[in-house]
Amino acid sequence: MGEPDGGIKEFRDMLLSLSERGILAYWTFGEYEEAKVYWELAKKAKELRLPPGLVSTFRKLAKESKEHGDCLKRLYLKNYGEEPKKS
Repeated sequence: MGEPDGGIKEFRDMLLSLSERGILAYWTFGEYEEAKVYWELAKKAKELRLPPGLVSTFRKLAKESKEHGDCLKRLYLKNYGEEPKKS
């Protein structure tokens, strides 16, 4: 296998440059962003009158992502005594 393309390499390098604290903050915000995307997908699926099961799945995924973000935020608070900051 060759080298990853530029975007993947830059992303990998960015992650490798983060401290443990930075990774936890990045992951926390990533979960919240993912939840927003799933909520938007649920909304759009409903507007398009797609099957209710699909709407329900997107809502479930959004809820799970938010819960993951909340859990990671609590862990960050416990370890660092403050809320994570978006960098």
